[in-house]
Parts: sequence; structure tokens; C-alpha cells
Amino acid sequence: MKKAIFIIIIILVLLGCNSSKENFTEEIKDGITFIRNKRIPVSDIRLEAELVIGDEDKEEEIFSQISDIKEDKNGNIYIVDRKNHEIKVFSYEGRYIRTIGNKGEGPGEFNEPENIGFIDDKILVSDTQNQRFQIFDFNGNFIESKKLENDKPESFAISSNNRIFNKSISFSFSFDEEKSENFLFRIYDRDFKKTNEFGAVKEFKDPFETYIMNRSSFVLDSQDRVIVNYHIENRIAIYENQKLISQIERELFFTPKKPDIKSTGSNDSYSFNANYEPVSYDLAVDTNDNIYILTVYKIKPEEEHNYSPIIEVFEKSGVLKQVVPVPEMAATKIYINKENKIYLVDSNEMKVIRFKAII
Repeated sequence: MKKAIFIIIIILVLLGCNSSKENFTEEIKDGITFIRNKRIPVSDIRLEAELVIGDEDKEEEIFSQISDIKEDKNGNIYIVDRKNHEIKVFSYEGRYIRTIGNKGEGPGEFNEPENIGFIDDKILVSDTQNQRFQIFDFNGNFIESKKLENDKPESFAISSNNRIFNKSISFSFSFDEEKSENFLFRIYDRDFKKTNEFGAVKEFKDPFETYIMNRSSFVLDSQDRVIVNYHIENRIAIYENQKLISQIERELFFTPKKPDIKSTGSNDSYSFNANYEPVSYDLAVDTNDNIYILTVYKIKPEEEHNYSPIIEVFEKSGVLKQVVPVPEMAATKIYINKENKIYLVDSNEMKVIRFKAII
């Protein structure tokens, strides 16, 4: 009887593997694993809101443009408001605690802060337009600021050994045939000294197209692998030890239009504008290193501007395992805490909502 049960379990496992294998193809070329996922149906899992921060009747909960959300080790919630040039701190239950910073160029002041992280029991903020990092204690008191050599802080993440991964936005906007080499990432030690740079930038004929097509967000998993989600192209890249090891694609729910990019000028003076349809927005990882991509979903592909967000959940390997519907909202940012609760930003209502999954 035990032998029969054992055989049945083996068959079920094999059936599960075969079924999963039918949903993707895998190819290894030049040491890089290319995974192409087929479309899978949206699941019955639903997200249930358990906390909402963003009450327009409360001054401390009014936001202009939320660019980042993080929890500290005590579960306090930090919301970075780029356009209000400040960071608001709330308890895990949503009680307002304090505001850090205001608009300016002085110590502790911001000009469009982008991201927040925690290092050596301190708060690190990318003060993007002031071109510096600013450091605070957990009471919100300013400690010091740090500039990067030939780099501009924007999106960053902190590794397990306190290295700072900065996604550079300092592309070389040159119309000359000879182009300087660009990298997506630069790594800095605790003293903000550059130790490495990596990540291929996909080059296009027009430098503005190069800039637009490389728009992306990234996150570090528990093994300090760098997972990059490209917003315009159907592409997810995984780097390990600063080396590209995987490139992932999936079958989209709509066919995006080619970006319409118009630029004029020369090396001395130039400008550009771009119209494009994003493929996806932000990403996050859970405690098991599953990858969550906030993806664009078109309910009726033939209609313009008919979008609804979904969350695509990929295994660590890059295989698509689940597609989770998102409640009706303009979700553009995602963050997952240590309890695997999902935070989403509604960019229309300017609210932060924490969800738990209901199966």
C-alpha cells in the first residue's frame, strides 16, 4: 500500500512538472539562460486591503507624487514624496509619526528625493536633483550628505554587506558616432567610493531612444542578485555577481506600440519628447525570492487607454507561476515587506495600500 501511494505521488509530481514545462521554453546561449513564458490565465487569488494611507481630509496623509515605500526593521512605513520634497513616516498600523525634510538645498532638505533605504541603523535617501545622498538617524535627524563622483543618485538598493547599488541615469547624450560606454549600475562601498560598474545598456541610434528604451526598475533578492524590469521592452534581466545570467520574456496581454520619440538639436542644445505604452512598471521580491512584476493588462486590446494592472509572479528562476488581479486602481509601484504583505501605490488617488492575499 505504501509503495502504491509512493508511486502515485511520483506521478503527480511528474504531471505537475510536465504541465509547468509546457508554459515556458528555456535556452542557454553564451552562458545566459533565456526563458520565454507563455501567457497563463489570471488566477482566482484576490488582494484584500488591510491598510490605506492617503486620506485627503488629513494633512499628514496628502501626497503629490509617491516615489518609494519601505518598512524599517520595526515595521514603520516610510513614504517618499518626490514632488513635496519630503518623507512621511507612519507606524505599521498607519499612525502618522513624523515628516523628514522639506524643499531646499541645505542639510536635511530635498529636491525631488527618489528612494530610501536603511544602512548601519541609519536612513539613506537619494536626493536626486541635489545630486547627493542624505543620511538621517531613525528620529529623522540629519547626520551628513554624500556626493558621488560623476554619478547622480536615483534608484538604489543596499546589499546584505552594505554595498550601495545605484542605477545610474547619467547616460551619455552624444550625437557623435563615437559613444562613451554606459552602464546601468554602479556599486559603492559604505564610504561612497565606487568599487564596480556593470549592466549593459541597449544602444539605439538616437541617444534619446537609448534613454527611453532602457527605462527600468530593479531590486536585490536575498542572494544579492540584481533583478531588472524594463518598462518599455518585454524583458526582465537577472545579474549574479555583476554578470548577466538570465533574460526573461513573457507573452503580453496586448501588443504595445513602438515608442514615438522626436528629438532635435546638437551636442550644445537638444530636446526630445516621447509617447510610449509601458509594458510594466515596478517590481519586488518576497522572502522566498519570488519576483513580482506590476504589469500592464489590457482588458480590450483594441481600445486605447483601456488598462488594468496585474501582478505577474515569477519563480526565482524566471518561470511565470501566477498572475494575480489587482483591485481597480492605477497601481504604479509595488513593495513587499518581511511578512510578504504587498504594498501598492495608487498614482491617481495618491494612496498607499497594504494588501494580504486571499485564496
